[in-house]
Amino acid sequence: MRRITTLWAVVVLFALGSSAVLAKGGKGQGGGKGNKEARQVQDRKQQQQRQGKAGGDEVKAQKRKGQKQGKAANEKVKKAEGKAAKEADAVEEKAKAGKQKAAKGKGKGKAQKQAALARQIEHEQAKHGTRKARLAEMLKVAEDKGDDKAAARIQKLIDKEQGRFDRKSKKMTERGSKDAGDADDENDDQADGDEE
Repeated sequence: MRRITTLWAVVVLFALGSSAVLAKGGKGQGGGKGNKEARQVQDRKQQQQRQGKAGGDEVKAQKRKGQKQGKAANEKVKKAEGKAAKEADAVEEKAKAGKQKAAKGKGKGKAQKQAALARQIEHEQAKHGTRKARLAEMLKVAEDKGDDKAAARIQKLIDKEQGRFDRKSKKMTERGSKDAGDADDENDDQADGDEE
């Protein structure tokens, strides 16, 4: 009987110990805290990867859409710039002809002024060409949309830019002819001084 009692005591202790282990979720002394934390970290990483993948797809789609729109806009701008470049070349040829006329009467020390003026003229022509191309593109878009108010405002800006360019060109050519005239006067003065 003593053996049976002892045996029962061992069985009861074993059962109690097993139930305590099962109550903890079948984990050891640490209660599985390390594994639980590791699992949570791993779950967070997987969730972030899923979100990043989904977000990345959206970003890629938006990027592709933007690239298509950008290509179309670039083509339109290139066409407009081509027209502006042709106009700028024509104006540049006129300026070169003006330079050659002005170069005839250069006096001593006037070469730098003429070179600076030539650079300014080229700069203004380039600026005018790019502005004109942008405004032409804007006008085209406004007309395509059927926005008459915007088209009228843009046309007004085009006229204003053309007027600005014309005034600036006139002022610079007058300055160039004045400098060339001054050079002629100096040459005449030097010739007069040599005769005396």
